[in-house]
Order: sequence, then structure tokens, then C-alpha cells
Amino acid sequence: MKKGEINIDSLQTAWQTSTSKKTTRLAFSLWNSNNNYDSEDDLENRIVSKKYNVGEIFCCSYAPYFWEAIKIRYPEYTNY
Repeated sequence: MKKGEINIDSLQTAWQTSTSKKTTRLAFSLWNSNNNYDSEDDLENRIVSKKYNVGEIFCCSYAPYFWEAIKIRYPEYTNY
């Protein structure tokens, strides 16, 4: 956090559920659109996770809240 970097290993913590992982991945993507990795090992080996696809992230009951997060992050494109 002090460096302004995300901790991708937080996806491996015990408290994460499948839906909270989607929320975390969306947050990672909104913070740094270049992040597509689920662990430091994946980053080092350049193994891109398909779980960052929009269809994968938004396929849950949190989708309306995710859209609100996108509107906050990109107000210049979502004000209508």
C-alpha cells in the first residue's frame, strides 16, 4: 500500500469467496488496468488469468454495484 501497488496475493487468502474474488479483481482492474494476474507467481511467469474478463466478473448479483464503482472511477464517460 505504501508504494501504491496492489497485493495480488490477497486473492489467495482464506476469507475470500468466489464473489468477493470478483469484487477484488474488479477493484484491481479499476486501480490498475494492466493487472490480469492472480498471484506473484503468475505475474513472474506471465500467466494471464481469464477471471478478469468482464463477463466473468459481472456474472453475479453484485453487477449493479460494480457498475456504480465504474461510474465513480470514470465519471467523464458514464455521466448520462
